[in-house]
Parts: sequence; C-alpha cells; structure tokens
Amino acid sequence: MIKLVDLLKEVQLSSNEQAIIDDILSLDEAVDFSNVMNKVKSYAKKGAINAVILASLMSSSAFGQEQKDQIEDIVKTEKQVDNDVISFKKLKKIVEDEGFRGQLGTLPFSQIQGVENVKIYRMTGNSEVAISKFIDEKIKLDNPPQSNPQTRTPPIKKYGYVKTATNGYTVLVAVPVSLPSK
Repeated sequence: MIKLVDLLKEVQLSSNEQAIIDDILSLDEAVDFSNVMNKVKSYAKKGAINAVILASLMSSSAFGQEQKDQIEDIVKTEKQVDNDVISFKKLKKIVEDEGFRGQLGTLPFSQIQGVENVKIYRMTGNSEVAISKFIDEKIKLDNPPQSNPQTRTPPIKKYGYVKTATNGYTVLVAVPVSLPSK
C-alpha cells in the first residue's frame, strides 16, 4: 500500500486516469457501495485500472479500510492480463523486486541470450494452472512477432514466473519480441 501511495506522489495523472477516478468517486457510496464495486469491476475488466488509479482510490478518504480492501481484491481478480512490451532488463528487475520465482521449465536469466525486449502477461487468481492456461490463450491470440513471416514460425518461447498473492497466485509470463527498427 505504501508503495502505491509513493507511486502516486511521483506520477502525474493523465486526463484519462483522472476521468476514471472522478467517475468512480462521483458515485454516492454511502447509498450503495455495490454501485462503486460494479464501476470498479467494469474498469478493471477493461484493463483501465492501473497502479496509479488504484493508488488514488486507496488514498481516497471516501472509502473505509474494509471498502479499500474490497476494491483492491476486485481489481486483482477482474483485471485483464497486462501485456506491455518492456525491456528484458526491466523484466529482470520486476521479477527480482516483486519476489517472483521461476515456473517449472523456465530458464534462469543467465541462460536467456540475445533478448532485448519481452511482452509480459501478468494476471492474479486463485489457480496457478488456470491463470497459466488463460495467459497461454492470450499469447496465442496476440501472436507476438518472433521471426520473419516468410519462414516457419518456431514455437513461442516463453518464460514464466509465479508468486503467492493474497487470493492465490500472480503469474508473469514473458515472451521475447523483436521491435521494428526506427
């Protein structure tokens, strides 16, 4: 929680982020908190609630601690799979800083050669196997670029990591990608 509040102090909200926060906080939670929860769930399903928005909601005086815990649980369980392209260096930092461990069959960082960028998929839920299957389907749908389209595409290389979360597990899967030269 403290990390989220610290993040909020460092980052300026975009107009879209502020609009989401305003929309959620504009509901009269005193009348029916379930309306607030439905709104949060809707934004979370769309993948619109990021760490900055969550930190803003958690630092709001409009909600009691129990309500903040409920909001945080909804965001964790309803959130779409993150799928950002980041540098391999940033992936290593995330894995180390957030306490992920390798999943069965994953290679340590020292064995992953020549990878500059990866597309990450992150999801939290109560079953590591179910989350991994969902992420695998998402990866197939995304069809991340790995080789020249004229050649046969090799099997998708993926590196999975997992950690225990409050409501089960968080799974992080990284797929090496090539970014087009500028």
